[in-house]
Amino acid sequence: MLFLLGATFARSQSWAPLLRDAYQVEVDAPAGVTLLTDPSPDAKVIEIVPGPLTFKVCRYLDFGAERYYLTTDEFEAVMTGRPAAWIRLPHSKRGEFIAGTTPAKLMKRETRDFFKEGPQTAEVYEETVNLVPRIEWPGEFRRSEVDFRLPVKVTSFRTEGSDAWEMELAVFPAFESNEDRIPGPAPEFSGDPYRALITRPVQRGVTIHGTRGAQKLAGLFLPGTVWSAECFEGRIQSLRIGWHDIQPPREVSRLSAPHFRRGETMSFRFRLNRLSAEPAEIEVTPDRIIGVDWTNYDAIAKVGGEPGEYSDAQQERYLQTIWNVKVTADLLVAVVTPVIEGRGAAGSLELESLGLGPSFEEELKALSAMAKATAPPLDPPADPSWLSVIDHELGVIPMEQRITEPADFR
Repeated sequence: MLFLLGATFARSQSWAPLLRDAYQVEVDAPAGVTLLTDPSPDAKVIEIVPGPLTFKVCRYLDFGAERYYLTTDEFEAVMTGRPAAWIRLPHSKRGEFIAGTTPAKLMKRETRDFFKEGPQTAEVYEETVNLVPRIEWPGEFRRSEVDFRLPVKVTSFRTEGSDAWEMELAVFPAFESNEDRIPGPAPEFSGDPYRALITRPVQRGVTIHGTRGAQKLAGLFLPGTVWSAECFEGRIQSLRIGWHDIQPPREVSRLSAPHFRRGETMSFRFRLNRLSAEPAEIEVTPDRIIGVDWTNYDAIAKVGGEPGEYSDAQQERYLQTIWNVKVTADLLVAVVTPVIEGRGAAGSLELESLGLGPSFEEELKALSAMAKATAPPLDPPADPSWLSVIDHELGVIPMEQRITEPADFR
């Protein structure tokens, strides 16, 4: 535990409205971290901790072109007025990214009818972001928080030589983006109305070039599939397909309830829908099997099968529709199971004309329609080694497909 001199209670209160939740995100710090008394360029340096290391983020605060992080213990210290250490990553490229963005601006106010609250005034903001047009995977990947997510369609996937590949992506606006990107205090502190954010990319297309993994990825990145591109400082860090309530955008290809095959490693089959194309099937033997909200392998082992005596059958069948497949820039593939805490769904933004040309407008309308559809179910498995998750629980997850929690850098 660090015993530090630093923040006062009064200052913690002034910072609180500007803090953003990071949901215990793992952050890599290959060059180490600098611990500071305050979230400021002029703050006193407490300690420089060499890297490489990984730590879990609880909250963060943006100040100019810098981002300052808090772990859970340091956040509790800040909120109670005790000395705390703010974490800054050296050699950040955040300043370059911010220089290429147009900050969120209020575009209009409108009345929306929410399920619980009834009619409410909503403020709609819009921002423009500049993406890195060509990305190398694995390249400069590091685990980090996600700035925003954008729906992207696979236009083409080409192999190069034995195991290299190149993928072209068409990029769409996110009509339900991360409201934390709106400057100023969060609504719960400011008393402002409900806020929504549209994130518009400058680019209409992005290229990802991979140096390996072509054989593994060619069967996943099918043309016409729509993925959620998770971006950090303008770089696509990961791609997720499938849908669930807590991670917009919702305009992504949906996955059916899977078939799975047990063994030394576990494999899955899904049927998915595509944008302006017929549904297709994918098969994946993931590097990792994880849960949506947290990784509890005892709970994951019980996913699937017939609803229990006291369970909500309709809810359990709904959960079977929110599987995900996620590919990160380090070329690891994860199947994300529907182990999920209960959270309310966000409000839905209507698509609006963006002046991007008739073909793009038509594709946006098709994208919206696809988001409201579900993937058709798989046919019953013909091979007895394949089991349907509708009828069978997953069972014990193989150890080599599990993840472990990172050690805190302190």
